Amino acid sequence: MWNPTTRRQYSRNQPRYETDLTDAEWAVIAPLLPQPAPRERKPAWPLREIINAIFYVLRGGIPWRLIPKDLPPKSTVFGYFCRWRDCGVFTRINHCLVMADRERTGRQVSPSAAVLDSQSVKITESGGPRGYDAGKRSKAASDKQWSIWMDALSCLILNRPTFRIAMGPSRFCACRGSHSRSWPFSRNRRLWKDPESTIKSAKAFLYAASIMTLVRRIARRC
Repeated sequence: MWNPTTRRQYSRNQPRYETDLTDAEWAVIAPLLPQPAPRERKPAWPLREIINAIFYVLRGGIPWRLIPKDLPPKSTVFGYFCRWRDCGVFTRINHCLVMADRERTGRQVSPSAAVLDSQSVKITESGGPRGYDAGKRSKAASDKQWSIWMDALSCLILNRPTFRIAMGPSRFCACRGSHSRSWPFSRNRRLWKDPESTIKSAKAFLYAASIMTLVRRIARRC
């Protein structure tokens, strides 16, 4: 419940957009981002603004071409997103933040148990491969299904597209439909449907949503 105490705790006092990184959040994620080589030309836009723009697209669910004028241009942001997607940067950053968050709470860095959850989303006309949800028995109701591993802190460990639940290691528990636990990413409109033309892009946005959540959680408690 929102009250004066929780409002102060979660207030981010952003002068521009709700998705912009605060100084504390930037301090958490900055060391994890790829840095340009010494001989490369200095980037025209700071990496902080690139992350702000990616988070803006993720939370607002907008096309790249509708990025506001006071953020880096679409070509720049999309270029960084594609490079980081193809190099696995979002996956690596999420992995580091999950370990940091677990260590912060006094838990072992590597989780000993996890929950497998799934969510079905419709694809748009530009979306990628679709599947069939046997539970709903309809392609229209379930164009793509995501299965994700979450630890006890609701941190994203692994995500992948699937058309049926695959059983994992015996110490993991398969659980379906507990959205209140494992889909805190539902606030991000880019994930409400699947407009991505490739599975790589869809996975990158899921990891980006997890990163946004973890960065805020860690910065708030530092």
